Amino acid sequence: MDSSEIPTIEAACALIVRPWDGRILTVSRRHDPKAKGLPGGKKEARDKTLLVTAGRELNEETGLVMRPDTAVMLYDAPCADIVKGTVSRSVTYYVPHWTGTPASTPEGMVEWSTWEEVVFGPFGAYNAELAKRYREHMRQRGRTVVTR
Repeated sequence: MDSSEIPTIEAACALIVRPWDGRILTVSRRHDPKAKGLPGGKKEARDKTLLVTAGRELNEETGLVMRPDTAVMLYDAPCADIVKGTVSRSVTYYVPHWTGTPASTPEGMVEWSTWEEVVFGPFGAYNAELAKRYREHMRQRGRTVVTR
């Protein structure tokens, strides 16, 4: 198989952090309520960009609407799955401004989780790197990062 024939799966997530206590908006997975992750999912044909994907998924999974003009890409991680024969790319956008009230859906329970819960859950290594990049992003802007 030529490298141009390898299927590429692109996904995007939205990182929303409550500034007063540092908790992160998470969604449990439908088949495992204890498996928390960031709102996000695969890019669909109708999504022009991964930022659009992140916004669509955020809205579908939590009811929130992001302000895309304020979103900042914090992490872009490619990886190859040799067993499945795919290449994937996952991008996470920090979303400092949004509208709406988070609400659970049939897809999963929405809740505010700690960084620890996210780092030690599914996609732990990815989320640990994301936490590092988020702290650095905030430090560069002279902001204090609260984590509990």
